[in-house]
Amino acid sequence: MRRVHTLRCDEFGGLWSHGDPHIGNVVYDEVSDCARLIDFEIIHDRTLYAVERHADDLLVFLQDLVGRVPAGKWLPLAFCFVEAYGRTEVIAELTKRLIVPRGLAGVWWKLRTEYLDRRELVRRFDALRRTLCNHLADRNVVRQRRSFESSEEQWLKTA
Repeated sequence: MRRVHTLRCDEFGGLWSHGDPHIGNVVYDEVSDCARLIDFEIIHDRTLYAVERHADDLLVFLQDLVGRVPAGKWLPLAFCFVEAYGRTEVIAELTKRLIVPRGLAGVWWKLRTEYLDRRELVRRFDALRRTLCNHLADRNVVRQRRSFESSEEQWLKTA
């Protein structure tokens, strides 16, 4: 997902996104150890920024994953997927979308998540959101520390 989100797309006038990257639209070839996306008939609204579209792609994949994975394996697998994706700005946008909605939007979540019980959905996505928020905060602290250390090195060189 990370790699294909770096591809340019004339239709979007920017970076490409899939629109419906559920697990059934990912084909894995064991021989080449390569995953490929298929089925490109659903596309995102062209007015959305790439970060929003990319976060939506991750969410769709995670929604499908949550309905297929036992509770004890959900968080480690979901976190591993998002961490491997690695783009902080997209992960930050994704965390905003990890709140299970009610109403019609909640019905769509039920469809995407193999009709997993709402309480279980909320529990799992809340756990992922908290984990990602902590991960992003830790990354920010490391980034700020590196920036400070770099500034300090520059200051020492000029002093």
